[in-house]
Amino acid sequence: MPDYTSWITRAVEFTEGLRSLPGDIQVTVEVSPPINEAQVAALNSRLRLKLPGPIVHFLTTASAKCLCEYWWEPSEPLRRQLDELFPSKTFVFGGSSLCHWDKFDSNERGRDDTGEALQRDYPEDARFGLNSVPFYEEGDGDCLGLYVGTDWMGEEYPVVKLDQHGCGWSKVVAPSFDEFLSVWEELNYLHPCFLIPYLRDPITGYISPNSPKKEKLKALFRGKWRK
Repeated sequence: MPDYTSWITRAVEFTEGLRSLPGDIQVTVEVSPPINEAQVAALNSRLRLKLPGPIVHFLTTASAKCLCEYWWEPSEPLRRQLDELFPSKTFVFGGSSLCHWDKFDSNERGRDDTGEALQRDYPEDARFGLNSVPFYEEGDGDCLGLYVGTDWMGEEYPVVKLDQHGCGWSKVVAPSFDEFLSVWEELNYLHPCFLIPYLRDPITGYISPNSPKKEKLKALFRGKWRK
């Protein structure tokens, strides 16, 4: 089984290490201990969609609330270099904030309401919303979730971007929870508003660990720039 505890340890170390970056940097790190199987069962009893295995494993072996967040406005000349990575952006933010066990209930209800509202005009977005378990809140009403619909033919539950507005913007962005965590770590736990538009594979649509921007991203977060 995946070692989510080590993944969180690395995420905490990365986030704490950002405090020395040049410019205006804000960092939050809070990691709660895991919950037990009885608590998961009590939570599942309130949910229409039961928590899938990877999320249960994360909650019971690693953390019931991983909250690691950062917001960074680089100083010059790094700000100009940030603009080359993410045009028109003067700051970047993200963090490994996921699987808050006390929010699964309200997040699922929110996805149910949104999915039902989208069914007439955007049935594909509605399908994703009504058959996914949100595990990450983007902060603007959108989420990332694990799609558990029975029509999915893959062996793993894929990670789906759940867009509250529909318009065909809900889509699969990683083939599995573990693959998402691995790639997310490689890409500095960027917020989806940076990951999905700028760092996706043009063929699969998945967030890509092989993005040509990856090395420049790594250099930027070292406070340097690679031409």
